[in-house]
Amino acid sequence: MGPIRTVVWKAELADGFDDEEMTPELRLQGARDWAESVQARFAERYSGLLARETNAAPLHIRDDHLRKMRDAVEGAGGEMMGEFDAMLTRPASAKVGEYDEPRTRELIQQIVDQVSETMALAALEPGGRKLLVSSVPSGLVNAFCCANTWDDEYHHVFVDSELFIFCASLAKIVATCFTRGVVKDGAIVFEDRRIVSNAKAPDIARRIEDMFAAMVFLGTVRASEPWIPEAGALTLYIPLNVAMERFVIAHELSHLMLGHLETASESVGVRDDAFGDTEATIFSHEAEFEADAAGAVLATETAVRLGYSNALTSVAPYIFLKGIEVVDACQSLHKRETGGIDSTHPSSKDRLHSIRAVMDRHMSRKDPDGNLPIVLQRIDQLFYWIRQQAVAGIVKRSAIGMTPREREDLRLFERDNPPSILGLRVDPGRIEAVGDEMSNRISR
Repeated sequence: MGPIRTVVWKAELADGFDDEEMTPELRLQGARDWAESVQARFAERYSGLLARETNAAPLHIRDDHLRKMRDAVEGAGGEMMGEFDAMLTRPASAKVGEYDEPRTRELIQQIVDQVSETMALAALEPGGRKLLVSSVPSGLVNAFCCANTWDDEYHHVFVDSELFIFCASLAKIVATCFTRGVVKDGAIVFEDRRIVSNAKAPDIARRIEDMFAAMVFLGTVRASEPWIPEAGALTLYIPLNVAMERFVIAHELSHLMLGHLETASESVGVRDDAFGDTEATIFSHEAEFEADAAGAVLATETAVRLGYSNALTSVAPYIFLKGIEVVDACQSLHKRETGGIDSTHPSSKDRLHSIRAVMDRHMSRKDPDGNLPIVLQRIDQLFYWIRQQAVAGIVKRSAIGMTPREREDLRLFERDNPPSILGLRVDPGRIEAVGDEMSNRISR
């Protein structure tokens, strides 16, 4: 298979191939081929051989790390042992294409199924088309959804495993800071200021520097040193990691549910050839805010439904975007501004402001102990120091001559006027309404 297959399918249709004669199996294969053509162009354009090598990381290395993590969880009391045993004993499915990562694809599908069930219980539809999930070797903390331009029966969600590794790395740091010395009678004492000072401990400061320096100078968080959190942090790390992953997937499903792919007037073009001869659509900034709001509610409600909810998983979307804000700060030191008017996403600062309002409105309804204000305050204080440590690490490495690895981001151009399609006229009331509607429908 390969990019050429999609061209062959299109040629057959153009020559009068009868669409009605297509079997479900053939349509599925065609959709997979279309997805592979996107994967191939991302691999060739952005990261080339490096992306293919790192995204196809040897499974024995990954599984060895999982086994060590499992042993640590068992030593900490054995909670969530079943999940680790399932990950280690379940064989990966066969590759469905040259650039496919079966484990990543299966994780995406698992989360999609979880969030979709939450949506179904609230009578919400994720776009009305069949959904195909795929990994994508872009070498970036990256996820996106799109419509199949060959077959209008399919929507696609692509996620780079780099994003999952980013979530895991960030969750380990946050979980350690929120548990080291601040747990009393099995509960986190959120008033304890050691939550913040833990970020300045030498071992955690080193982990922070290593994580963000790897992203800037080596181009991938995979290059940071693997580590296992201390026993007390593991039972918080695992659900927090999954909660952040779930928010990203729920964000993409929300684009489909809210009909953003069908709203051509709010779309913008993208200067990139990863989509080949298709007409790529990137959402307006307002659509991104709406997907954040709906995705945050869906993700947190899914955690509640599955029994994995706690004070931090409830605000996992905010924690994830805080981490992205630190990445932006580190990248900006080398004049890599993100979230500008021609970026595919709003700035992390603007997204944080919007998602904070959603957290305040939605989660306050489910906070009988009144912990939300102090939890958000501690997160803000903690990430102030995480940012300080990360930036200091970038400055230190730059001073000895290290240079960032080249990268190329998607940049936009306007397809229509007025420029409000780029989010210049974002309506906060509309975004709040989306979050409220999700909250009300799911809570019925």
